[in-house]
Amino acid sequence: MKKILILINNMNGGGAEKLLLQFVCFLHEYTDYEIHLLLTYHTGIYLEDIPDYVNKRFVFSKKDYASEERIKNKAKEISRKYIYDIYDCAIAFLEGSSTKLLAYADIPDNSKYAWVHIDLDKRHYTESLYKNIQEERECYRHFNKIAAVSKGVYDAFLKVFGIEFSSKLQIVYNPIDMGDIRKKAQESCIIYSKFTICSIGRLVTQKGFDRLIQSAAQLKDMGYDFNLIILGDGARKDELFALINDHKLENNVFLYGFIKNPYPYLAASNLYVCSSRTEGYCLAVCEAIALGKPVISTQCTGVPEVFELCNCGTIVSNNTEGITTGIKKCLDDYEYIRVLQNRSEIGRLKLTYKENLLAMLKFLNIET
Repeated sequence: MKKILILINNMNGGGAEKLLLQFVCFLHEYTDYEIHLLLTYHTGIYLEDIPDYVNKRFVFSKKDYASEERIKNKAKEISRKYIYDIYDCAIAFLEGSSTKLLAYADIPDNSKYAWVHIDLDKRHYTESLYKNIQEERECYRHFNKIAAVSKGVYDAFLKVFGIEFSSKLQIVYNPIDMGDIRKKAQESCIIYSKFTICSIGRLVTQKGFDRLIQSAAQLKDMGYDFNLIILGDGARKDELFALINDHKLENNVFLYGFIKNPYPYLAASNLYVCSSRTEGYCLAVCEAIALGKPVISTQCTGVPEVFELCNCGTIVSNNTEGITTGIKKCLDDYEYIRVLQNRSEIGRLKLTYKENLLAMLKFLNIET
């Protein structure tokens, strides 16, 4: 039986981790590969969702300064300790530690593949794991192919690492399981008493929820009455709660934490807002479109591609003022938000699932 190895940093509640779960299920159903998963850190809310047929191992029990320093300085030693088998295909499913460990693995480079989910020009968060940019560039040279999840991610990668990678870099769009999303949205009946804005994501600086809450404060000061619900968990939770309290928004803004099935909340809302500072390919935006929701988003990588494909959505300036202006227009103009909704309902039909999963297999030279 053929073997595939997938590496990922952790199983936190991000889009890459959710995509990995979809991908391994698809692999199990459509191929005869034995699936192995190596986590850098044995952490994350999706750990319990890893199927039993996946052979799971991990390097560190948690992320801390010592573990990051070991990855930075002892990557080859760690790699050869944990990647010792023969694999027909090996995938670093996320930039960062998984990419570095696979690059140093003592297996043929022509079986190695890397995924990049973020605009590394605007948010080069991986550089702390490497001694310098030259080492990171050299690691990527060890991969047969590199997948960028959007055109913006593709362009940013070449800008950071050089045009030499254009021969192995390819755009591979994330699959969106529209049927599953709509089915899960019906599992609970949620009714809001007033206009409700929804946003989903990890509570980290990248997602811009601080700006979204500041926009809520501005809109409340203008006299608007609404709900803002934010679904997700993360390092900035306490800061965001403090921001809500400082602006006396306790009756308007609600942090619901991580919810495994966010779709009933999203389906019941009137508007979806992406307030991110940076993105690669925002899955939550696609999920909102799949449910026919009006969507506004800051100008960030990947979102314009989605909006252009689906002929829906509105892009606003990537700052607090842009977010405020976009939401205000929706609150002021019922006809405008109705048009946005109609466009999403039509545009969702252009979101593909099985086709994009098959494209992932083709990229990896895996036959079904």
